[in-house]
Amino acid sequence: MALLGAIIYSADNQISYAVANEFHPTMFFVYNSNVSIIFCVIVTFAIRPKKPTSLKELVLIIFYGTLCTIVHITLQSSIFAIGPGNAAAIFFTTTVFTGILSIVFLKTKPKGIEIVCIICSSTGVVLVTRYVTLFETNTEGNGISLGITGVAFALVAAITFAATLVLAKKLSQLATPALIAVFSYLFQYAVAGLILCTLYHAWKLPETFISATLVASTGATLFFGMIFEYLAVRYANPTTVSIILTLQVVLNFVGQFTLFSFPLNWTVLVGSVLIIFSCIGLLLLKKEGNAAEINDEEAELI
Repeated sequence: MALLGAIIYSADNQISYAVANEFHPTMFFVYNSNVSIIFCVIVTFAIRPKKPTSLKELVLIIFYGTLCTIVHITLQSSIFAIGPGNAAAIFFTTTVFTGILSIVFLKTKPKGIEIVCIICSSTGVVLVTRYVTLFETNTEGNGISLGITGVAFALVAAITFAATLVLAKKLSQLATPALIAVFSYLFQYAVAGLILCTLYHAWKLPETFISATLVASTGATLFFGMIFEYLAVRYANPTTVSIILTLQVVLNFVGQFTLFSFPLNWTVLVGSVLIIFSCIGLLLLKKEGNAAEINDEEAELI
């Protein structure tokens, strides 16, 4: 599930890159979120998931949506302030924060191989993003104060994203449907986008049918990416999911190397290998854990 989420998020990044020069970021928020809500409503009416059964669950669902909205807006703000490479390098320290928050709130202690995978994936992200900008943006004229602000936004996004993964685990333990949790996020994200777009006077219609189609498709990728991310946390621990999601850095580069002729560099290759190695290590750990559970069940039957 986490791998599917990384693939879909990477596709979303490539499409966003293709239309980045046409829209103000806040206008992009509006299109992105509202198209996602349409997908969410259609699927919700088709599946009809169960409603929240307690006030606690409802509060957690709303809080989850708020945190996800903060992640999206602060990360985009960081990208425009300090550049995509710097923002991504800081944001994907979220693997560290996820491990810490899991210990505090879920009472799960990371295993040695998980710590190694966190170090490998974080190092890999830095190597890839320090050489390749994952999305082009105009960052000329950034002063020291803007740089500090951008770093602060990226750190807030990293910590908040870690919190969303841990909270998603809590919600999954309450059997909260993915559609309900994701709708909470998309609704709040849409409201925030409308407010920001109005404040920046950034309203604009797509200039061509192709650009309109591309923008609409990002709504679909956002919706399905969020669904797979939420389901991944249901079946795996948040730290594992956060590490696997760093694969989107590698996929972003592969997409831009293929579609936009970005140059190849040894640091990118080494960083990609480290990220892939960390994911393979986690898969092996998961396989060993499943084998141990099966052996325990067989022992109980005997």
